[in-house]
Parts: sequence; C-alpha cells; structure tokens
Amino acid sequence: MTDRSAFVVALYAAFGRGDVAFIMDTLDPSIVWESNGDPGTIPWGGMRVGPEGALSFFQALGGNLDFEVFEPGAFY
Repeated sequence: MTDRSAFVVALYAAFGRGDVAFIMDTLDPSIVWESNGDPGTIPWGGMRVGPEGALSFFQALGGNLDFEVFEPGAFY
C-alpha cells in the first residue's frame, strides 16, 4: 500500500469511529469539498470550500443520517 492509499484508509477509519477532528486536522486550507447531489434536496450535497465548508458537510451528514454500519469494502 502506498503512503497515499494508507492516508485514505486512515481517513475512512477516522470517519468510521466518528473522529471528524482527525479528518479536519489533515485538510489543506484551500480544499474544495464536493458531494454528489443537489444541496436543495440532499443537505450534504454540493460544493464547499475550505475547512469550514468541509466541516459543514459533516455537520449536514450527521444532522440528517444515522449510521448503523460503516464498512468500506475495498480501496483502489
């Protein structure tokens, strides 16, 4: 596994354990965070800019969904 793929695996693991702070600590200040879907229909959809925008994604996701299981199957 390359360092980059290990990094991605670590991010997914952090999400799985609810450690959004770990994810936020890794973000570049100029990040552009995009999620498929119309934000008028899907609250976590659309484009967000900067760490504050990424945080708003996680807040919208957590405020609208209850995860029972989070099991990424494979990383490519």
